[in-house]
Amino acid sequence: MTTPDEPQPLLPPELEKEIFEVSVLSNLRLIPKFVLVAKRVRAWLEPMLYKYLSVSHSHPADWKDQPSRLVHMSSEQCRRILKSKPPSFFQNHVHHLAFTNLLDEETVRRVLSCCTGIRSLAIFQMDPNSIFLPLIQAAPLVRLSVRFDQLCDPRSHFEPTAFPHLTHLDLSTSTNTSCWTRDLVSLPSLTHLLVYWSKTTTLPFRTVLADCKTLEVLICRIDHFTQVPYYDYFAGDIRAVTMFSAKFLPNWEREMIGGEDYWFVADEFVRRRRSREIPASRYLIPRYWSPSGADVVLSKYF
Repeated sequence: MTTPDEPQPLLPPELEKEIFEVSVLSNLRLIPKFVLVAKRVRAWLEPMLYKYLSVSHSHPADWKDQPSRLVHMSSEQCRRILKSKPPSFFQNHVHHLAFTNLLDEETVRRVLSCCTGIRSLAIFQMDPNSIFLPLIQAAPLVRLSVRFDQLCDPRSHFEPTAFPHLTHLDLSTSTNTSCWTRDLVSLPSLTHLLVYWSKTTTLPFRTVLADCKTLEVLICRIDHFTQVPYYDYFAGDIRAVTMFSAKFLPNWEREMIGGEDYWFVADEFVRRRRSREIPASRYLIPRYWSPSGADVVLSKYF
């Protein structure tokens, strides 16, 4: 037993760091309080606060019920933080980034210019802008969610070789262009492609399936059952499925925290088609299908 005059025992720094990190993993909102404990705690925890970052025009109060393992930030907050820290901080610590809700062009440009180390990027509810593409191509992206015309814009050139590590590409589009066959199938590491196509005409998926040799899963997101017959040839390719649309940002957030996002669900559906647990000819993923309750839902919808 120690006396008041004796030095108190200290935890090894590695153990102390692990205790603090584990304490905030399930609720990043604790970090602003914990960083006040000591400078070393700030150095450990503050980078965790920005690993998964969602920037929106909305006020932070609108996100009080959103996942606490992600940080939601208004454009105003983001601009203040960009001024308070060196660019190297964001380059080293922001790994997953989402923009949504009609952010202004200057905020997006400044954030992308600083967050050059991001592995995944999502841009939702924003008009295409040719200045974004060079900044997007400069990042070492593995996953990208973006409007099709952000990539295939006549004012800028989409270069497949600029995405050597991109495996997952999520596109929403209202334009059917030759960029599909010319560039997308040339992405060297592409394994998963998701396309939201709301038109009654079909996109050239046959060409994508034939020419993209690395492709493992192709998802066509649809709005209604009437669109399903347009893709009846998916029955002949186990990799190709149709899936009903859902909200963009919540899906991205599920992906970031390890939930059942589009990719997870489609991967499992395709795996079960391969193993014949699901007939290979069935290419429509039911609206509420989940791998954990597949038998019940499949019997309901098929």
